[in-house]
Amino acid sequence: CTFTHAKQGRILVDEVTTPSGDPQAFSFALTGGPDAISQAFSLTDAAAPHDSGFVRSGTFVIAQGAIPADWDFTGASCSDGSPVSAVAVGAGEIVTCTFRHTKRGKITVVKDARPNDPQDFAFSLSGPGGTQSFPLDDDADPTLPNSRSFTVLPGSYVVTEGDPGAMWDNTGISCTS
Repeated sequence: CTFTHAKQGRILVDEVTTPSGDPQAFSFALTGGPDAISQAFSLTDAAAPHDSGFVRSGTFVIAQGAIPADWDFTGASCSDGSPVSAVAVGAGEIVTCTFRHTKRGKITVVKDARPNDPQDFAFSLSGPGGTQSFPLDDDADPTLPNSRSFTVLPGSYVVTEGDPGAMWDNTGISCTS
């Protein structure tokens, strides 16, 4: 008589965000394997990885839920080279799968004409997402605002103002980060 035993494995699922430590939660589901497990959970960057507990050898699927607004999925990888859609767990193996998300930035352009004036001013924002042109003004006219905000991908951006005309002098430009 031969008695054969296979040590069970585990799957760890981790979340890494850029910027590091962001409190945004991301939802996931771990399913499959010979016992048809079904585990739903959420992770933040600071949270400990989700531990499947002991599982028998087999193939599992890790699916992420809807990605929150202003976030981009930037990749997922497993320590054994398995794709997250087919995580192969062998006898005694612990597989760690890491999901990565990057938060989009925000650029706000403000026009402060002195004194406030009904003239419209032309601006453009150029960067990894292309170029967008937009007008601003700095009077009480409700048709155009004096500022505009953009949610942007990581990267370098350039904001330019069109020629406002001879009666205006540029007395300052400032940016905060």
